[in-house]
Amino acid sequence: MTAFIKFFILGSSVLLGATSTLASTIVNFTNQTGATSDRDFTSGDITLTFAPSADSPQPYVTSSAAGVCLFANTTSPNTTNRCNVLDAGIGTGDLNYISMTSNKSIFLIGGKVEQITGVPGNIDLSYTFGGPSIGIINASTGDFTFSSPITLTQGQEIIFSGSGIDSSLRVSSFTVDVPGPLPLLGAAAAFGYSRKLRKKTRSII
Repeated sequence: MTAFIKFFILGSSVLLGATSTLASTIVNFTNQTGATSDRDFTSGDITLTFAPSADSPQPYVTSSAAGVCLFANTTSPNTTNRCNVLDAGIGTGDLNYISMTSNKSIFLIGGKVEQITGVPGNIDLSYTFGGPSIGIINASTGDFTFSSPITLTQGQEIIFSGSGIDSSLRVSSFTVDVPGPLPLLGAAAAFGYSRKLRKKTRSII
């Protein structure tokens, strides 16, 4: 009987130790052109929302059909250095300090740079304006991957910032990982079962 009890306690601990699986998802930019206060990337039930941070010099996030500007600078309005969005109302200077939030907790893995004009330099990510870097988007077209996944809780803000003159960088998608629910449910069930098993063990003793 003792060996039987030990077997099931061991089995419960294995279930409790199970980690949640990850499911990679590519979150694509939705086709919104022009200049406005926010832009969305969506895929299934995941939405990444981009907006100017409180420290942004311009109250706009610009985009074309292929993606959203994470950084842009031009010395005169109505140039292609707004990611091909020609809007005289934007004026001059940086489109910088773009913030991103997610509607659920995710791990940010990487993404795809769709367009670069000029020499924008790398795009730096931080949790707070002027804070330490948590990731870099290299200024080259094509897919990119962060050196390590960036943890983003639901509603938490990430700020993108860049530097450069007469330049821009546009992104069309992000790759995220989302914890899978099944192992967590399995662990919870195992925990409940192990409690019942301990009660039985005490009654036998």
